[in-house]
Amino acid sequence: MKKYVSILVALLAAGTVCVHAQTDKSNFKFGKPSKEDLSMTSCSLDPDADKVIIFEHYDYAIETSNNGLYQKRTITRRIKVLSEDGVDAGDITIDLSRGESATSENLVKLEAVAVNVDENGKTVSTQLKNNMIFKENVSSSLQRVKASIPEVKKGTVIDCRFTISSDNIVNIPTIYLQHSVPVLYSEADVHMPDFIVFYVDYNEVMHPIIKDIAYKERKINSGGEAFSYSERWLKGMAVSVPPVKKEPFVWNISDFKSSMSFELKSVEYPGMPAQSFSYTWEDVFKTLNDADSFGGNLKMSNPLKDEVAKAVSGKENDRDRIKAVLDLLSSRVTWDESYALTSSNPKNALKTGKGSSADINFLLMAMLSDIGIKSTPVLLNPKDIKNFSNYPTLKDINYFILSVKVDDGGIQKEVFLDGTDKWSSIDVIPDRLLSFKAIRFNEPEPTRSVNLSTIGKGAENHILKAVINDEGSLESDFTMIYSGLNALVENGRVDSFGSEDEYFESLMDDSDVDCLSGTMTRERDRLVTNLKFKLNGERSGDILYLKPTLVDILQTDLFTADRRTLPIDLNHPFTISFRAMVMLGDKWVLEGVPQSSSFSMGDKEIVFNYKALKGNGMVQIVMEFKLNGFYYTVDRYEDLRNFWNSINNVLEGRIALKKVS
Repeated sequence: MKKYVSILVALLAAGTVCVHAQTDKSNFKFGKPSKEDLSMTSCSLDPDADKVIIFEHYDYAIETSNNGLYQKRTITRRIKVLSEDGVDAGDITIDLSRGESATSENLVKLEAVAVNVDENGKTVSTQLKNNMIFKENVSSSLQRVKASIPEVKKGTVIDCRFTISSDNIVNIPTIYLQHSVPVLYSEADVHMPDFIVFYVDYNEVMHPIIKDIAYKERKINSGGEAFSYSERWLKGMAVSVPPVKKEPFVWNISDFKSSMSFELKSVEYPGMPAQSFSYTWEDVFKTLNDADSFGGNLKMSNPLKDEVAKAVSGKENDRDRIKAVLDLLSSRVTWDESYALTSSNPKNALKTGKGSSADINFLLMAMLSDIGIKSTPVLLNPKDIKNFSNYPTLKDINYFILSVKVDDGGIQKEVFLDGTDKWSSIDVIPDRLLSFKAIRFNEPEPTRSVNLSTIGKGAENHILKAVINDEGSLESDFTMIYSGLNALVENGRVDSFGSEDEYFESLMDDSDVDCLSGTMTRERDRLVTNLKFKLNGERSGDILYLKPTLVDILQTDLFTADRRTLPIDLNHPFTISFRAMVMLGDKWVLEGVPQSSSFSMGDKEIVFNYKALKGNGMVQIVMEFKLNGFYYTVDRYEDLRNFWNSINNVLEGRIALKKVS
């Protein structure tokens, strides 16, 4: 313990100016903030912060009683409100699991106080009263407790403490020592009898955690006999913790916060046989196979037998038959946007017209099996949930897609399917499912793991033909062809509008465009849009200036921030091609074009090419953008920013046309 304290002292000595004497639980007095707490006006960890966590302590315990074991969690937190935007720190929300008595959570105690300094310099405390605490049953499995602490304003120091008890000793919630606001001091004590063993996973991607382990001697009566045992204390501490803030191109910010997560390994209760909770992937597979809600559904018969037979009639190859099955499934069931690994009865989704991801993909398996196409579940976590665990576990698996072998020119090829998105197709599944790690169900090593991020690809091909009239307007025909994942994304965007016309207007939302009309053709992995419009450039006397690509094709303001703290996930590789031909007629001549450019980043991870050339009475424009690598660590941010700036420099140029007298 002395070593633990000495490390703390060393860290505090190198700390920031907003770290002060109130830095551990030994001198913390609930409802009695120090003068430094009350006078604090900003924090150097984040000068723009609207609030700061001065102190927080997690006390998570598995304790013994005459009735067995139970879990108790106490969270204590002191927050300083630095601006009016930070007054939401006074709003308390606590979610409690409901259900069977053995797994329900109970709020044992909730107390809070707001401390202010009045105009006379006197400290005034306002307590949270019981009649200010409200409970609501959100669902059959969730109860929500809400409260608002009175008299919270700029300058307030809030102390809040609550305790939750549960008979469930298996699941210890993840402890986050880092938040979206700065934290001066965060500490966790997780203690339990040494006959209960947990794996502990420390996530230190953004900030280090000081770790320690200690033991205390305890006694327990079991079966009329007294047993001595050691209580294991796992400690984690973080000091001067900067905030982790939302940044573009991050799926789940919690993956990067410093945290402690737990997985039960074994229980060796005195006087009872030892129970092992250690999992291998074979254990995970067996548990799922034995469960009716998973293994039972793998044997489910096709509830749409006649409709499937009709849908695939006349389809000669596996790919066309799979697409026909996906079309039928999408017409009968819509995804309810819930993630699930298991289902009590997938066929119910056909009755209601809505279902979870598990409902839909179990139905898809049964439909494919009925036409002789075997599929295998691939277990994963969607990227917006959390990263896959470092060890085999059922706790953190929230989803599965399907691995299917198809005949591809006489060769069996593995492809992947998901039925939740109505525009998904073969190897075309939503970006959120392109996990870096997934597990093929019932598959042995070394072929068990699969990196789904490598399957996603997309393309866009833009073709523009225009004739410039005497007045200087370009009468244009514009064809945009989306394929692969870009088609899935753009088809989804079309659906987000009230009508196709609204979508067309969004494409050409530019003051230089008028007289718009459009048509489109939509398929699972292809979207073709045709637009007719007039394009008006910028006039300066007899000179007409046009954008290098006439209309905006690439978004150039993706990386404008000076610095970056989190990795960049651009979702999937894709290619954008643009070809344009402008007929000049006899009233206009080419005065100048942007310089031809060709550059790449790294080993052709990203490639950009641009040319604008004069032909026989016309201007031809060619642009190509290739994103081959889509995931970048923080140290590559400056490379990305410079590359996009180079693109922006090209696209800020202008094509100049001069009117002939």
